Amino acid sequence: MSEEWPMTSDTPPRIWTVGHPAAPYIWAATLALLVLGIAMIDGPPLAAEVWQRALFVAAGTLLWEDMLTLTRIRPGKRTPSDPLTWFQVYAMGGYWGSFMVIATWDTGQVLTTQLAIWGAAGLFFGSVMAFTGKTEPALPDQDRYDLSNFDDPASFERKWVLVWPVFALVLIASLAAFPPDGGWSTGYFFFTMLLTMTLATPRVIATADPRAIFLRPRTIGLALLVAALLLF
Repeated sequence: MSEEWPMTSDTPPRIWTVGHPAAPYIWAATLALLVLGIAMIDGPPLAAEVWQRALFVAAGTLLWEDMLTLTRIRPGKRTPSDPLTWFQVYAMGGYWGSFMVIATWDTGQVLTTQLAIWGAAGLFFGSVMAFTGKTEPALPDQDRYDLSNFDDPASFERKWVLVWPVFALVLIASLAAFPPDGGWSTGYFFFTMLLTMTLATPRVIATADPRAIFLRPRTIGLALLVAALLLF
């Protein structure tokens, strides 16, 4: 696209439509089944913790969805001097890194070491994707995103996505570095990690039907996140 970004507050609202509405749910189910399938190598029955991790993976995939979509549809050139490029690094690297922590962390391993390994890998992955990715074209009659607030440098959304990721990463690192006696339970730590990191999602959803909020990936992701914590 030829538009320069960020754009001014005088720019007319732009409505984007991206992907098939069912895609996030299919991807979440696929990754959850992958976690269960890998665990099946050791043979059934699957432990409750495996089912819990699969549910966390599905929840995380849906919670990261809006943020990841925003990074794909954002027009303009990605440069290191643009702070929002680093938001893209956070979104893509955070999603991949959190998935790997949930899928691979053995409670017998030092949590800080695992976070350092997958955090560094996520930073590399997110950087490659952010700096080499291209803007995706809008598609008709599908999910809709309104970037008018996000385009405005003075808007709350713009400030939020630059400040909150720093707070989230510091909080997660602090929890890992200073665990309680006996360490964190996987359920509590995964819940806190996913909820805190995905709160960086800006308000960029546009829909003509207020009831559609109940069908949003993020809403269903939050429900799965709470279920994963309370049911196991």
